[in-house]
Amino acid sequence: MTAEREHDRPFSSQPGSSKMETRKLATTDLPERPAEPAKGPPDKVFHFLPSATERQPEKRAVPGGRDWAAALDLITEASEAVRLAEDRTIAAEQYNQQLTQFFKDQGKATEAKIAAAEKRAELAELRAAEAEEWLARLHDAIVGGFKGVVAPR
Repeated sequence: MTAEREHDRPFSSQPGSSKMETRKLATTDLPERPAEPAKGPPDKVFHFLPSATERQPEKRAVPGGRDWAAALDLITEASEAVRLAEDRTIAAEQYNQQLTQFFKDQGKATEAKIAAAEKRAELAELRAAEAEEWLARLHDAIVGGFKGVVAPR
């Protein structure tokens, strides 16, 4: 039997089975971690307005000396950063939900294996008690049968 088939075999919980099988947790069973977003601006973003550095400064007087186009660019960049952070948060939340479900399933499987092992242990204790009882009977029969032949020490 190949290692892969052995890995896929279910846990044996038959009472007469003395062979204990365990299955190690393979890292391939874990959900896939979301990819890290690329650093810098995204490739597929279309900018409707040129950025402040790309735009030629206009030579007309601005009341109060404010550059409204630069402020709008900053707001656009900030909103894009918030959107990217939200996307990463959503991906992390989905990954955490997948991990939670995975470990719940692993816990249930482990509990089933523990219950099967406890059942086998109870059956082994019953067999051991029965064997001790038979050994006591055999001892009494031997001592009783050879009572006149062998002197007790």
